[in-house]
Amino acid sequence: MRRIFNESQIDSLSDYFKMIGSSFGSGSGYGASGYGGYGSNCFFNCMVYLDSLYNSEDEEEHLTCEDYHDLFHDGSFWSFGSDANNTKYGPMNYIVDENTKKEVVNHHSHDFINMFFETKESEWQEDTEAIEDLVNKQKGENKGKVLAVIWHPTGECHAVILSQDSGNEFTYYDPSTKERKEVRKEEVLYATKITGMKNNTSDE
Repeated sequence: MRRIFNESQIDSLSDYFKMIGSSFGSGSGYGASGYGGYGSNCFFNCMVYLDSLYNSEDEEEHLTCEDYHDLFHDGSFWSFGSDANNTKYGPMNYIVDENTKKEVVNHHSHDFINMFFETKESEWQEDTEAIEDLVNKQKGENKGKVLAVIWHPTGECHAVILSQDSGNEFTYYDPSTKERKEVRKEEVLYATKITGMKNNTSDE
């Protein structure tokens, strides 16, 4: 089994792994703990967690946090990898829309997720009722894990996995700290539902 990417992505991946002398899934993780918004690599830690749930390939074929981090910043791997809107750790939470000049949710981060995972939506959901539906509707094709960006008590943003609607709060799992906690619904900034891995594998 192997992952299938387009030609330019394959070339980039090949060069990347030659550079680090490694293969998919090797290494001990990257920035695996701590808060500080995307600065703690929590965004990529969530992707690693989702990869562990949905990727049916052998463990050595799974991408690590460091893999996702480096691919995100590789401008030859995807079109926004070297965009000025990205921090050295990962995507900015919000960017300025070129047309309206207003601050909007950074859609590039959702685009990056869609390179690896199937999502129920084509973009981040910001409305509280829409996020409630993501969490509560878990039957059939609606079943999945909800990746969300929340405000953390430190005053920074943090990426987590919402798991339960508890009335005025959501219960969440934090892949960066391996803890389960609650967050007020008004502190959930945006979210999306992951329903599986992209069909990036082949028996070839």
